[in-house]
Amino acid sequence: DENRFLNHRYKIILESYLNLLQKLRGTVIETRLSISAPSRAFEISSLLSESEVQSSVLASSLRMTIKDPALQELARTEQDIRNQITACRSLLQENLSKPFGDANRQGIINVKELLDNLTGAHKIIVAEIERQLPEYGSLLQARQPTITDVQSKLKSDEVMVSICTAESSTYVFVVSSNAPVEMVSVPIIKRDLEKLVSDLKQSLLPISDRLGELPPYDFEKAHELYSLLLKPVESVWKSSKNMILTISGPLGQLPLAVITTAPYQL
Repeated sequence: DENRFLNHRYKIILESYLNLLQKLRGTVIETRLSISAPSRAFEISSLLSESEVQSSVLASSLRMTIKDPALQELARTEQDIRNQITACRSLLQENLSKPFGDANRQGIINVKELLDNLTGAHKIIVAEIERQLPEYGSLLQARQPTITDVQSKLKSDEVMVSICTAESSTYVFVVSSNAPVEMVSVPIIKRDLEKLVSDLKQSLLPISDRLGELPPYDFEKAHELYSLLLKPVESVWKSSKNMILTISGPLGQLPLAVITTAPYQL
């Protein structure tokens, strides 16, 4: 209970600091303090997102230092599977919190089976990477990278987009190798984003009593997510060849590939 209380206070302090940095951006005070509010906010957001974003940022930075293209692709796959494992664990926890009916029991079995398969595949891939790069595991446990570390590893045609969800707001950061960090505060609180993600997830789940039939896909909500999170910074990342995404909170349960960049109706 004491640790939970301290963690809660810690999050409140970090969220207040993020909010303050957002307000300081572009002001005389920011100039007088000789700081970059977006850059500092990006580093604080990693702490607020706990280990998820820190791990993703660190893994992405490490991957970009690998010279062998095949090994670099293997490291990318390792990171993708690790993110899928995190999402499966969240989904499993969500299913376990629901009333234990027949449909929910099958859902738990399906997610657990997928989680076991992903965990097994992840162990095999990590073993192969460490065979070729023995220090890979220890490097992943290194210190949290600074904004300078991340920028120095990005190529000219790459951009990193980091989305951090706080209780009272959501922050989107865009980091590139040759431009200042872009920061946008999105006016959607964590509870509302959870609802939006949950509703969209339902479009991806089979209907239990209809032999696996999928419900109509909710293109409106898919585009709403894009409009909220990526559209405000579209001008910064759109010309880049590659985008590296780091996400936390509710969005970790949803592959961002399912969101749509324009309104669409079947």
